[in-house]
Amino acid sequence: MEFARSRFMAACALLAALFAAAAGAQEIYAARVNGVGIPLPEVEAGFDEVLKEKGMHLLQVRDPAKVKRMKREVLDGLIDDELLWQEARKHKAIVGDREVDEAFAVAAKNFKGEEKLKLRLAQEGVTEADYRDRIRRSLSGQKYAQTAVARSVKVSDKEIRQFYKDNPDKFKRPEMVQARHILIGVAPDATEAQRAAAREKIEKILAQARSGTSFEELAREQSEDATKQWGGQLDPFPRGQTAPAFEEAAFRLKPGEISGVVTTPAGFHIILVEQHFPALVVSEKDARERIKEYLQGTRQQEAIKKLLEELRAAAKIEMLLPL
Repeated sequence: MEFARSRFMAACALLAALFAAAAGAQEIYAARVNGVGIPLPEVEAGFDEVLKEKGMHLLQVRDPAKVKRMKREVLDGLIDDELLWQEARKHKAIVGDREVDEAFAVAAKNFKGEEKLKLRLAQEGVTEADYRDRIRRSLSGQKYAQTAVARSVKVSDKEIRQFYKDNPDKFKRPEMVQARHILIGVAPDATEAQRAAAREKIEKILAQARSGTSFEELAREQSEDATKQWGGQLDPFPRGQTAPAFEEAAFRLKPGEISGVVTTPAGFHIILVEQHFPALVVSEKDARERIKEYLQGTRQQEAIKKLLEELRAAAKIEMLLPL
């Protein structure tokens, strides 16, 4: 399972940190954990990853205090990673080559091939051995943490039943429809002539669809909605999420049926219903495993947070830069 301080599980973040560290001519440390330095380039690389994850650019973060706070959060994560790695070594909880190989394969996939990943490593002066070592450190820290808190994340049958009883809405699914549609848009200020032209166009498309032409292909070629790239397919939707006229037509149709022209504020549609999903209540029996996994995951997060607090209290942590 994932937990709050598993930043280096992400192969790209690992790689960014190694590239940044390799680029530094002189090692500058942001902190030391029991005598082991946390290089400043790793903090900067981690900060860049956070910005990417949030879809932000540094220039968008105008508040210097916010930048400092974000970098401190990254540093705290790196400190936690180092603490867990040190404990993993102490308790001999080091992952094997298979787990490292799997994580390396994930990174290679992100780089569209192992050869491209190795080329990038070589370009940045990072050896494959160094990269694999960092992966091993990260995975080992997570393995130790999960093992250390395993006893505290037990979930009883009584707790599962209580969660099911207390959260009835989580186990209900309303009636839903899976459909495709084709839209010919009409602007709110369209003239009568423009509306007539749009109506004529949708009527011709409807005739083609009813004569056997592939609805999906017609949507790709003729629809003016963004869903045209998926052949007009919509995600399954319940009542109350689409225009009233669209909803009424979709829920009235049987699977395989095509509507007539449906008018909404967006314009003129034709709809093909593919499937109806009846309203459903998931039984406690069927929901048990998902509830158990959810409760275990939540408790694991809390237990690992407590573990890290204890490790920090017992460690010698030196902050070397004002972050």
